[in-house]
Amino acid sequence: MIELTEEKNNCTFEIIAKCNIKKIKSKITNLNFMISQLIEPFIEFEDYESTINVNKNTGHKIYEEAIILFNDNRWMDKLYLELQDDRDVGEWE
Repeated sequence: MIELTEEKNNCTFEIIAKCNIKKIKSKITNLNFMISQLIEPFIEFEDYESTINVNKNTGHKIYEEAIILFNDNRWMDKLYLELQDDRDVGEWE
């Protein structure tokens, strides 16, 4: 799930992944793969929280790029492998 919430001149942006088999989920916005592939092309990302606060313009750019990437099957295959590693080390609830 890709979530963009607008608040006045700013936005909050986060990505939540869900494993349907194990019924667990995790906010993956701060996953290293997501930071390098999606976030850092737009902003210098130093706050490694799961929700990113940015201005509206940047928030919409990140959101639009996320939609493009999530529709790319090869990119999604790479993300799936990263998420599997993340699940294996117990980072999911």
